[in-house]
Amino acid sequence: MSKLARACAVVVAVATSLAGGIAAAQMQSGATRKAAPPSVALGVPAASANAKPNISQRSSTNATAGWGSSLNFASGQPALRYLPDDLPTARDPVRREAVKDGAKESGVSTRSATAPGAAGTGEFAPAPGVLRANMPPVTFADAQRVLKARVLPANVNQGVTAAPKTNKTSASASTSVMKISGDGNALGPASIAELARSLRHHPDLIYQYVRNNIEYYPVFGSQKGALGSVLDNQATAHDQATLMVELLRASGVEANYVRGIAKLSAAQLGEWWGVSTANACGVLSLLGQAQIPVYEINATSAGSCPGTVAALTDVSFEHVWVKVKINGSWYAFDPSYKPHTFKSGIDLASAATTGYDAASHLASAQSGATVTGDYVQNIHRANIRSKLAGYATNLAGYLRANKPAATLDDVLGGKTITPFYGALRQSALPYQNTAWGSEELAELPGYMKPTLRIQYQGIDQTYTSDAIYGRRLTLTYNGANQPVLKLDGVAVGNPGTAVTPGTSTAITFTVTHNAYVSTWANHSFTQKIKGGGTNTFLIANGWGPAGRGPAENYRRIQSDLKASGAADASEPLLGSTLAVMGAQWIAQNTHAGSITERIADTTLLHQHQVGIVGYTGSAYVDLPSNVLAVANLAGNVDKESAAFANWGMHVSILESTAVQQTTGVPAVSTVKLIDLASAAGQRIYNATSANYASAVQPNLVNCSAHLANFSNYLASGLRLILPARCDIAENSWAGAGYFTVGSGLYLGSVISNGLSGGHSTYDQSAGAANLASYAYDGVGRRTTVTLGNGTTIERGYDAHGALANLRNFLASPSQGVQYTYTRNQLRELKNVSWTNNLYQWSGATPGTRSYTSNGLNQYTAAGGAAMGYDANGNLTSDGTWSYGYDLDNRLKSANKSGTAASLAYDAEGRLRQTVIGASTTNLLYDAADLIAKYDAAGTTLQRRYVHGPGTDEPIVWYEGSGTTAKNWLYADHLGSIVATANATGASTGIYSYGPYGDANQWPRLLWTCA
Repeated sequence: MSKLARACAVVVAVATSLAGGIAAAQMQSGATRKAAPPSVALGVPAASANAKPNISQRSSTNATAGWGSSLNFASGQPALRYLPDDLPTARDPVRREAVKDGAKESGVSTRSATAPGAAGTGEFAPAPGVLRANMPPVTFADAQRVLKARVLPANVNQGVTAAPKTNKTSASASTSVMKISGDGNALGPASIAELARSLRHHPDLIYQYVRNNIEYYPVFGSQKGALGSVLDNQATAHDQATLMVELLRASGVEANYVRGIAKLSAAQLGEWWGVSTANACGVLSLLGQAQIPVYEINATSAGSCPGTVAALTDVSFEHVWVKVKINGSWYAFDPSYKPHTFKSGIDLASAATTGYDAASHLASAQSGATVTGDYVQNIHRANIRSKLAGYATNLAGYLRANKPAATLDDVLGGKTITPFYGALRQSALPYQNTAWGSEELAELPGYMKPTLRIQYQGIDQTYTSDAIYGRRLTLTYNGANQPVLKLDGVAVGNPGTAVTPGTSTAITFTVTHNAYVSTWANHSFTQKIKGGGTNTFLIANGWGPAGRGPAENYRRIQSDLKASGAADASEPLLGSTLAVMGAQWIAQNTHAGSITERIADTTLLHQHQVGIVGYTGSAYVDLPSNVLAVANLAGNVDKESAAFANWGMHVSILESTAVQQTTGVPAVSTVKLIDLASAAGQRIYNATSANYASAVQPNLVNCSAHLANFSNYLASGLRLILPARCDIAENSWAGAGYFTVGSGLYLGSVISNGLSGGHSTYDQSAGAANLASYAYDGVGRRTTVTLGNGTTIERGYDAHGALANLRNFLASPSQGVQYTYTRNQLRELKNVSWTNNLYQWSGATPGTRSYTSNGLNQYTAAGGAAMGYDANGNLTSDGTWSYGYDLDNRLKSANKSGTAASLAYDAEGRLRQTVIGASTTNLLYDAADLIAKYDAAGTTLQRRYVHGPGTDEPIVWYEGSGTTAKNWLYADHLGSIVATANATGASTGIYSYGPYGDANQWPRLLWTCA
C-alpha cells in the first residue's frame, strides 16, 4: 500500500473519529440509521392518462398489461425514504443556474450560501466540490413537458470542427484504450473513420463491435459522444447509438435513430444492467438517479414508493436505438442492450479473507489518542499502517491459496458482456413497448446533451459535452495579456478583456444536464485563476465514468509534439501535459468509484467532473465540480451515504497523486495535509457553528487569513474538519488544508489560495527543471538525449534499424563510453565492444573453483560453500547467506551473521518495503516505475526518481526532499545503469555487470531497491 493510500486511511480514521461512524463499516454491513418519518403515497401513476407528450401514447386505460401489479410514485418525490440530511433543500449551498455575466463576479464565491471575500478582501472560498445529486424518478409526462422547453444557446459549439461522417479514409493516428475497471473488451482507435475502416465498413461487424465492447451504464441522454465512447469503452444508450450511427455513416450505410419505449422483465433488466430487482422501489430509485423517464413499472404486489418492498416484475422506460438500411430493407439494432455473465466477489470483511473488523480497526487507530467532541489528537498512524498491511497480507495469502489467478472481478464481483456474433435482421425490437409510438430521427435533439458554459473576461462560450470530451480546451494569453480560448490549439471567438499579469481573476462555469427533468445535477460555480503571461489553464471535463483512453491519447499527442521539437511552454505541449494530468485524475476517480460501488453493492452514476488544471510556474489540479448520483438497489440509504463519502475522500487524495505522476514533483492535497498535521501531533478539529467561537478559533495558529472563510462556511450550514495550524509545510509549499462538510450531499476539500484540488510543492517554471530533451531522426527513432546537466546520450542505427552504437558523453572524456554492437545475419547480437575499460566487469579473479551439482542441475557446492534449495528450486543458503521466499517465489528475507533483511511486495508484485537491520524504506510507484522512497513512517522523502517517456527509463534521481541534489543516470542497451553524474556532468559512479547480471559493486542498487 502506497504512502498516499495510507495517508488517506489516516484521514478517514480522523474523520470517523470526529463523526462517530465509519463509511467502510456502513458499506459492508449497511448499518442502519434512524428511519425517516413515513411519507404520504400520493399515488401518481407513471403512465398518466392526462399527459399529452410529443411521443404518441395510449391512455392508461389501454396500457399494455404488465406482468405484475402497478407501482405508484409521486412526481418529484424520492422513491426511497431518506433522512432530511440526504435530500436537497431550499437552503442549497450550490448554484444550479448560470449568472447573467460571469465575468462580473470577480469577488464572489458563487458556490456557498454566503459569499466569503465578496467585498474583495480575504481569500477566495470554494464551497464543497464533491456533490451528490439525489434525484427523484421522472414520469414520462414530466419529461415531455420539461424537455421540449429546453433551448441551447445560438453560439453553442463555436469553433468545433465535426469529424467527417462519410469519409472512408483518415490519416488520424490511433491509440489503444482501456476501460478503467479492467475488462477484456477489445480496444479501438481514437478515430471514427479509422475504426469504421478496421471493421471493413460492414454493418454486422460495426454492430458487434459496439454491442460486444462498449459497456452500458444507465444515464438518460448523451454524455461523451461517439469518440468518447471509444476512448472510455463505456457509454449511455444514446452515446452507443451515436457511435453506431457514425460508424455506419462513415461506411456509407444509411442509419437513423429511433426514440421509443422499451419494456423489460425483471430478468431482462437484471442481466442487462447487472442489478438486483428484488426491491422495485430500489430499481425505481436507480431510474430516478439516472433520470430515465418511466412509463410503467410493476411489482409482485401493488404499492407505492417509498414504502413497498415488493420485487420488480417489469418496467417500461424511454430508450433509443438504431435503424439501419441493409440491401434495401430497414432493420432495428440496439447496441446498448447486452446481457452479461456475473461473478460474485468474496467477503472482504471475513476472518478468512482479510480479518478486517471495523470496531477493532477504529479502536487500534484511536489507541493512545485524545478523542473529544471537539477534536482528535495523536491518532495512531503506525497502528493504522500496520493494520492495513496486515489486511493486505491476509488477503494476498487467501488469494494465493484459493484464487491464484483472480482478477479484480473475482475479488469484488463483476460482470462480463455475453458476446453476440452473426447477422441480426429484425424489423423491430422484441422488447419495444408498442403501447406508445416511436419516432425516427436523423439526429438526436440537442437537449439530449449536457452543456458547459465558460464565462471569463468577456469570453462567453457554450459547448455540448460530446464536442469537447477527449479534446484540448485551454485558456492562454496573448502579448497584450488578453485571454484566448482555444480548442485543440485553434482560437475560438475574439480574445477577452486584458488582465494584469499575476492577479486573480474569476472564471465561471455552468454545467447543465439538459436531458434531465431534475436540476440537482446542474452546477454553476466560479474559480479564481492568476492570469497573464505564460500562465496556461486547461478546462478539464469528464462526463460519466472515464477510462484510461483519454489520458493515453493525450500522452501520445504529447510524445509526438516532443518528437517534433515543440517548445515546453507552447500551448500544444504544455496544454497536452495538463490534459494528461486532468484525464488521469478523472479516470482514477472512476476507478476508485468502481471499487467503492462493488464493495458497497451500490451503483455510482458519475454525472460530470469539471474545473481547471493549471500551470502558473507550478502545476495544480482544481476541479471543484464533481457531481455523483448514488443508488442502492436494496433500498439501503445508509450504504448510499457511505459510498458517497468514501468516494469523496478518494477524490482528494488523487488530486495530489495526479500532479506527482504526471510531473514527477510531489504535491499536496487536503488528505495529505491533514495526515501531515496528524503526524505532527496537531489537533484535528470538528468545527461547527456551536463550538467554533469557544473551542476552535482561540486555538488556531497562523490562520488569520482564513478566519473569515471559516466563519462564513459555518454560517452557511457547513462544518469543518480542520487542523490546528494553517501553515503546514511540504517542501517549498506551506498553507492550510481542510474539509468542508454539508449534510450528506456536500464534501469540499480545500487548500490555501482557494483551491479545491492538489498543488505541486516545487516551482516548475518553464525551463527551470528541464531534465532532458530529445531529438529524433526522420523515421521517429531517438538519436540524441540532452540531459539537464549538459551531457548527452547518442544512438546510431544500422541499415536494418537495429541499434549499432550507444555513446554516453560525460563532462570528462575519460569518464564517457561508447558501446558498439554487431549482429549476425539473423540480427542476433553477436558482439559488444566498449571504449572505456572502466565499464568492463571486474568481478572475476584468476583461480580455480570447483562445483558439484545434483540431478536437477542445481549446484550443491561452489568453491567449498554448500548450497541449499527449497521444494520450488529457490536458493535457500549459499554458505554465507540464508534466504526465504513467499508463495510466489519472491525473495522475502535474507540473513547472515550480523545482518538481517526483509522485503515486502504490493498486490501487483512490486517491492513496496525493505527492512535492513534497523532501517526501513517504503517505495512508491507510478505503474511500473519507481518514483519515490520514504522513511519507515512514510512521512520523510528520501529520494525521488524521474523517468523518461519509455518503460523503465529513469533519467535522474533527487537525493533527499529538495531539488538541488540531482544525479543523472546513464544506461546501456539493456537499460542497466552504467554511470551516474552530478549537476556539472562529472561522474559520481561507474557500474559494470557480469555475464549473468551480477554487479561489480552494490551501490548501483541505490536507485532500484535498497
